[in-house]
Amino acid sequence: MTDPTKGRIRSVLREDAVNLARAIMRLPIRIFWVVLWVLGVFLVIEIVTGPWQLAEYWAAEAKRKDGLDRSYLCEMAAACRKYSDAREQCATAGNLRTCIRIKMGDDAFFADQCGAYEIGAPAVPMPLETPSRITCFFLQTPHWGR
Repeated sequence: MTDPTKGRIRSVLREDAVNLARAIMRLPIRIFWVVLWVLGVFLVIEIVTGPWQLAEYWAAEAKRKDGLDRSYLCEMAAACRKYSDAREQCATAGNLRTCIRIKMGDDAFFADQCGAYEIGAPAVPMPLETPSRITCFFLQTPHWGR
């Protein structure tokens, strides 16, 4: 004769095992929904706060780029004036390239750009966006121009 409690215990254990297996199978689905919910919350936060941050970033980037462009154009204008003088002084030199490099000093980097990429050629006109000498002076003087 079999003990009736053993049968009940086995059926309860079997139900528990089935319930555990179902819970384990539902776990990835629940994790998926939790992750999806968290991503949704982050997306809403980004949508709400994003445009202002993005606009501020682009405004700061444009201001920085404008300052860099203007200061570069000022440097190039000064170097091209120096190139023009050096070109006249080196007209009778044996090695024009070396003479221009020596006369221009640190600004020799701009010699190619000033002479239309041909050393000794007349200086090319500066772009219309080139700031005036006074504006360049204030751009290069950190405690006055800012």
